[in-house]
Amino acid sequence: MTSDRDTYDEDEWAASAGHGPLLQTKPGEAFLIHRHWMWANVQKLAFDKAMNDKEAFEPIEMVMVARSVSFMFVWYGMLWSVIEALHKRNIVLRGPLGADIARVRRALKKCRNAIMHVPDDNSLLDIRIQKLVEQQDLVMRIRRVHHGLGRLLGGELQRQAALSSPLARLRRKR
Repeated sequence: MTSDRDTYDEDEWAASAGHGPLLQTKPGEAFLIHRHWMWANVQKLAFDKAMNDKEAFEPIEMVMVARSVSFMFVWYGMLWSVIEALHKRNIVLRGPLGADIARVRRALKKCRNAIMHVPDDNSLLDIRIQKLVEQQDLVMRIRRVHHGLGRLLGGELQRQAALSSPLARLRRKR
């Protein structure tokens, strides 16, 4: 069952990231992955803003060229790149975040592939995107994953910044 919240509560977060999945990353890795998350976040914010605009979709097929839909698909594609980067680096995410990623990863990968290639059959709605859009239970999961990854990566950058602060360096010298 999908939660109706787009963030994880503290117990869910502890189960998802309490094991410190980014503690063993190489210097700069979390920053690089966070950069891609930031790019995804720019698209998400633009999508959320565009959803408030009242675009007319006549004929209905024109929805596929709407600004809001464009932002959404690029957001989803960028979010896949973050998930893929974590996977390639063997970063294990557990609990609800890990479960949500497992549920959305295939759809996000197919979405990324669909938006980065013009369909060979000239169809306006790529079947990979159509299947994603039809799975309404994914919407909140994708939002939760997005916020969870932002929290995870942002927290790691803060931790690393604190370690390299002048005060931290002074303490290490003692």
